[in-house]
Amino acid sequence: MQMKRGWAWLMRSIGNRRIHSHKRRMEMHQLDVKVNSRKIRKIRHTRRWAGMIKLTALVLLIAGVAVSMRWVYQKIFFENSEFRLNRLAVVTDGALTESDIVRAARIRLGMNLMEINLVSVKERILELPMVETAAVTRELPDRLIIEVAERVPVAWLASPRHGIPPRSSANGFLIDKE
Repeated sequence: MQMKRGWAWLMRSIGNRRIHSHKRRMEMHQLDVKVNSRKIRKIRHTRRWAGMIKLTALVLLIAGVAVSMRWVYQKIFFENSEFRLNRLAVVTDGALTESDIVRAARIRLGMNLMEINLVSVKERILELPMVETAAVTRELPDRLIIEVAERVPVAWLASPRHGIPPRSSANGFLIDKE
């Protein structure tokens, strides 16, 4: 019986008290004191400057890494003599000559292979009326391959009344199946 009374007393005493969580109890006992002595102000000032210096050092480090990566990229790819265009292969299946295709593509030997925009070279070649399809690929370190499929003429348009004589290569119009 004695034990039951002891537990009952304990339970009653716990029930009468307000029980708070640990976090709430810690909040109740916090004391917000702002010391404004000369030493404390100096410590705060030093911490602020240290934070600013760390932030500035981090920004400078990131900028330095970015600039050095760009410099290395330039040196490796754009200023490297190994990536100069030394060999040019033009494959065509028609009457267009290699010099006509190269002139239309506006490329020359000695250009940096990395600076050549393959898409724009292909578009310039496709502007030729005789070209049906074109493919431009680069083979590192110094080769550019241009493959051209030409249109196959099936008829010659002539109109003597309008000044277009038949079989005139200067004024005549060839027509393909498309």
